[in-house]
Order: sequence, then C-alpha cells, then structure tokens
Amino acid sequence: MNDKNRNAAIISVIIAIISITLFFFIHRDNTGQATIITITDSHSATSAATENVSTTITSTSAVRSAVSSSLVTTTVPPAEPLYININTATCEEFIQLHGIGEVIAENIIAYRTENNGFNNIEELMEVSGIGSSVFEDIREFVYVEDPVYETAVSPTEPEIIIAVEETTEPEIEESSALTLEECAPININTADIEELALLPYVTYDIADEIITLRTEIGGFQHVYELLLIEDLSQSQAAEIVEYVTVE
Repeated sequence: MNDKNRNAAIISVIIAIISITLFFFIHRDNTGQATIITITDSHSATSAATENVSTTITSTSAVRSAVSSSLVTTTVPPAEPLYININTATCEEFIQLHGIGEVIAENIIAYRTENNGFNNIEELMEVSGIGSSVFEDIREFVYVEDPVYETAVSPTEPEIIIAVEETTEPEIEESSALTLEECAPININTADIEELALLPYVTYDIADEIITLRTEIGGFQHVYELLLIEDLSQSQAAEIVEYVTVE
C-alpha cells in the first residue's frame, strides 16, 4: 500500500471514530431539542453525566410532587345541623324533625296560618299531635325569631307583697313552717296552694292558676307545661322547673 492509500485509510478511520463519538454523546433534553455534549477530558465527562442524572432526578421529583398534590383528597365539610324556623318552614322541612310525620307537619302549618304565626316554640304544644314528649325531642332543632311571651308580674313588684298580706293569718303561719329545701322537688300534680307558693316567683294567685290548669288538663305531663301559665315568663318558668317534678 502506497502512502496515498494509507493516508486515505487513516482519514476514513478518523471520520468513523468522530461519527461514532458524536452519535453516543448526542441526547435529547426534556423539551425534545438535541443537545451536543463535547467531552474534553474524563473529569468533564463525569461532571456532565452527574449533571444529566441530577436533572433527570429533579424532573422526576417535580412530576411526583405534582401528581401527589393532585391526588390529595378534598375533605367534605360536615352537614349543617338541623335548625328550623317554625314560622317559615315548609311541610318537607318539618318532616325532617324526629316524631313529625306528614299529618302533624300539615297541622303545624294550619295552626300557623290560623294564628298568624307562632309567638314562641312552646306554642307548638298547642298543635294537635304534639305533646310534651314530642316537643322535648324537637325543641333543640326549632326556633322563632324574636320570640314573644306574655309579660309576667315581676316578683319584686308590690302586687306580690299585697297578695301575701291578703292571706289569712293561719295560712301565713302554716306556710311559714315549710321551706322550699324541705319540700323540693315539689310534685305539681299533688301540691296544694301553700306548697306551690314556696316556689320562686309563685304567688298565691299564680299557685291558684297552676291548680286550675292542672284540673283542666287532667294533670301535668311535663314540668315545662308551666309555660302555659300566663303570669309566668319563660325565664321564670325555667328557674321554677329546677324545684318541681311530675309524678
């Protein structure tokens, strides 16, 4: 082989080596664009390889983070508790209450219409089909905006003092022998006027009203029926029920 042919062969080999080298060091980045890495020494090759691996790891971590974020389960907020305005509620809303069926719901709406609305939630006991037991089950779930109760005579007003003074002397002496602590809890279905008069805010007149109502309704079924006494406010009746019972 002459020198000319030998030089041509050497050049062909060099071209082939360069082509193979370029082939192995051409890669595509994440955007799909070709990038040529020129390696000058072993240290540069190691750095380039490390950087390439780091980029891949970082990209993989970012993808995993994005996927994890998208898989976070959204917490469904709890349903709001049932709380019904009995002056605006529909038949369907009343039926959601414990112990209230379609018939009683219609009775509530009919009573509301006839009486131009409810003054307070205790007035529900006036509706046919709702007794004290049903009322106790639903009282925490119903309300009336700006409830109205009959104004009762304040226990500090002169009328109460006059009522006590008008009683006969034997009755005063007999009642003075009793104390609320000794008699409590007082059974409002059997107590006489002197025992009832020991209760807070209860004068002899109010005690007489309690006995009259007890006779008319055939006895109290629940202590909260004291709210039906016109001369007792809701707050006064609530304080009284701590000292009474129904048997």
